[in-house]
Amino acid sequence: MTEVKDTAAHNLDPTFGPNKNGLTWFKYPDQENSFANAITVAADGKLLIAASAGNKFAIVRLKPDGTQDTSFSRDGVASGVFAQGYKSTGGSISILKSGNLMLQGSFFLHEYAQPQRGLAMFRNDGTPETAFGVNGVVIVNPIPLPALTSSEVALGPKRTTASDHSGHAIELADGNLMVLSNHQYSFNDQCGLLIRLQGNGDLDTTFGQGQGYVAIRYLANSTWTGSLIRLQDGKFAIAGYVSSNVGYRAMIALFDAAGKPVSSFGDNGFALFDHLDKLSQINKLVEMPDGNILGIGSATSENFVHTGVLVCVDRNGKYATDFNEGKPVLTPYSDAPFGIQWTSGTLREGGHILVVSSTHGEEDSEIVIAQFKSDGSPDRDFAEDGMLIINLTSVLDMAGGLAIQNNQIVVAGTSLLHADSVLSFAFRCADTF
Repeated sequence: MTEVKDTAAHNLDPTFGPNKNGLTWFKYPDQENSFANAITVAADGKLLIAASAGNKFAIVRLKPDGTQDTSFSRDGVASGVFAQGYKSTGGSISILKSGNLMLQGSFFLHEYAQPQRGLAMFRNDGTPETAFGVNGVVIVNPIPLPALTSSEVALGPKRTTASDHSGHAIELADGNLMVLSNHQYSFNDQCGLLIRLQGNGDLDTTFGQGQGYVAIRYLANSTWTGSLIRLQDGKFAIAGYVSSNVGYRAMIALFDAAGKPVSSFGDNGFALFDHLDKLSQINKLVEMPDGNILGIGSATSENFVHTGVLVCVDRNGKYATDFNEGKPVLTPYSDAPFGIQWTSGTLREGGHILVVSSTHGEEDSEIVIAQFKSDGSPDRDFAEDGMLIINLTSVLDMAGGLAIQNNQIVVAGTSLLHADSVLSFAFRCADTF
């Protein structure tokens, strides 16, 4: 197995992983190439990783110490396909009140097909929950929508499919599921969908004026959505970007529980961030302890150099004045040719904000973890001046997601290429921050 660099090893927890070096490489029963896209911590401390293995979606479960949990499904890996076709992949995992696991992801009918939204439910032992969909699987495809187009797209009926594996599934108090998806009409026209499903996977037609879903679209602009959270007051915050003829702008939207935009938030439910670069987006949302909404994402310059971005808005969609004096927090990274993009993040004890990125433009990439205080200022007591740099191996290492396990940082990701194979991993940082 690939060696961990000495410069990375001293930042990793020596009690984690099968070799007690802070790292575990996932082992798949059929030795497939694998990608890890997100990580979730269960109440018992076990780690659940949403992944793909070969042409299948997968859930990998680790014990709290980072060793693969062989009591789960097949040697610690539950896998399958949403339908017969080219590829299924896992995007994120929700743990339901019953203990069941909800994997959301995407399905490609053939290599050049637009992806479709897929959901798979598993029992806690990794066996499919057959009461959900067909043998535990649901494909949300296609949903007929009225002709919602931007000015750049010819009018007419359009078939819709999910445009990537971004999205989330949230369990509601009544056992129904709220699902976020992206549905694409053409290369340059798409919208988000907020979909409510019954507990068995059928559309809940009491939602969205009998359709079971509502479109998320700013005016006539193509709109991509990538993050969904339910706030403490029951509203739903959604984030992504809105396209225009000059680029795309980061966006946070607020919808009520009935699926209607909250008109008092931003411009009829949508807050756009026009003062960032022409190419900006929000990848992750977090509700702050005071009820404000934190957006985690990036801005990209015209020469494709990326900068990490944090924005914080109040319930009117305006910049929160107590967060970085009402301005975005921009974090460039000059050590990488094309900078960094915050792709995931979460809150840590004390309201600290934790974010992660991989460096861009390097074959021997680094994983960058940064910590900020609740007011948006860098936490200089974290690692080296607020930033932890982990150069895991000598090839391209990409962070897929991070989470907090007993106040320690765990990261899942993908490393390529190793002897013509693609490997996925999880590591836990040393408890020194």
